[in-house]
Amino acid sequence: GKKAVELARKAVAQEPTASNLDTLAAALAEAGEWDEAVRAMREALAKDPPREHRDDFRARLILFQQKKPYREK
Repeated sequence: GKKAVELARKAVAQEPTASNLDTLAAALAEAGEWDEAVRAMREALAKDPPREHRDDFRARLILFQQKKPYREK
């Protein structure tokens, strides 16, 4: 979790795209940093992600608001 947060923060610093912010939010949630995860996910949504990803981003935001990490199936 902590290493993922570190790497995701570096990616966002280099290129603050919706995708990188989404990755950061997932890493923060995995590390239990819920408020920061929600903030990063909201920022990702504000970056107007591609239409095909918006519903997934919104679903992850809800998970993070419920203090649940995102895990791929």
